[in-house]
Amino acid sequence: MGHWALKHWLLAYNATGDSESIHYQICTAFQTTIRALGLSGVSSDSIVVKKLPLKVVKDFDALSYPVIILSPVRPRSIPEQGAGVADDTIYGVNIAIYDDDDQERTLSANMDTRMLWVENIRKALHNKRIDSVSTVYRCVVQYKDVMVPRAWTHNLYASGLHVDVYSREHRT
Repeated sequence: MGHWALKHWLLAYNATGDSESIHYQICTAFQTTIRALGLSGVSSDSIVVKKLPLKVVKDFDALSYPVIILSPVRPRSIPEQGAGVADDTIYGVNIAIYDDDDQERTLSANMDTRMLWVENIRKALHNKRIDSVSTVYRCVVQYKDVMVPRAWTHNLYASGLHVDVYSREHRT
């Protein structure tokens, strides 16, 4: 790592501070990014950060379908990477997308809209940095199931993405 890069990461670490965890900052940054996409039919209030994604039935809160839930996944270290004064950590974030489905069997009703949501979210996050979280240097987005069959049997469309977020953090 060159002198400029090392200096950048040291400054980035100091700028992050300790008032919020990096993982939480990532989740809320993704929430802001997805809300800014203006996804057709998705209310901004229905794009939320939660500890766990919905399972089969709707939560008892005030969310209305469609719902996009961002939830943290266990972070992991990359011991073989990082500079002499910093470590690389991968923070996981699941992005779950839910909508009413009523077991619509043709697979065409709303399919294009829902797939477009997933594509647009992927494009907004994949191989990007997060400006508001200065330690993050890369996001890698992976597709999950296009449609979860078990959810469909409960009249629910369920799909989503998984994002691995690479962060270089100064050792304390």
